[in-house]
Amino acid sequence: MKKKTQILIASAACVAVIAAIAIWKVEVPYRQWESRDGTLQIIVKKQWIASCLPVMPGQGGDAPGSVLVREKRTGRVLLKKRIPMVNTAEDELGDFRERCVEPAGGVYGLSEAAKPSTHP
Repeated sequence: MKKKTQILIASAACVAVIAAIAIWKVEVPYRQWESRDGTLQIIVKKQWIASCLPVMPGQGGDAPGSVLVREKRTGRVLLKKRIPMVNTAEDELGDFRERCVEPAGGVYGLSEAAKPSTHP
């Protein structure tokens, strides 16, 4: 093989690896809500690549992602944490859990129509 061809193949491989890493890191919004006092905004994002893969019904929240807690007024980030499953974001809030999650485990800020049904 000619040296130019080898350089071209190596360059294309490097670009492909960098593009794959960049795509893997992209996150899309999964869910967001406010704390009960309205001062905090909680944003849950999941990996974009996971949202492209087909899953069975009810397994969309099994994707990895991150949870972000920030002050609504200033935008200052108070917590940013990688989580293994986006549907367990409430469990990952740590010290902010009492301010952001209802005692029964529900999420503040959702309308009654958006809250999950407790009927069997």
